Amino acid sequence: KKRMTYLPNSVFTSEVLVNVSRTTGWKFDELIRLRRLFSLEEKVEEMRHMLTHHPRVDGSKPIYTFVKSLTHLFVEIEIQASIVASNEEEFMEVKQELLLAIYRSAEPAFV
Repeated sequence: KKRMTYLPNSVFTSEVLVNVSRTTGWKFDELIRLRRLFSLEEKVEEMRHMLTHHPRVDGSKPIYTFVKSLTHLFVEIEIQASIVASNEEEFMEVKQELLLAIYRSAEPAFV
């Protein structure tokens, strides 16, 4: 529910205010579950390489591509990166592009 909130000026003298509309770094944080139909090391490295070389992924911030869990049926790969985008729509476009690239590279293995 949206409600009008009044904040006294004294709040702004002691608190840091973040304008989200000016955010340029958006967090890409996904958990990908794949069947174990491929070389795990190669697939993780391929995803890491794709993120590292993508023009909208911020290379100055950490890029994580790690196996989170492993069973006899599937593997979960955790992927985290910072996306450079000036608004949510741009971020969602880049996120979709990355997810589709991940899907294409591992399509037969998706659970």
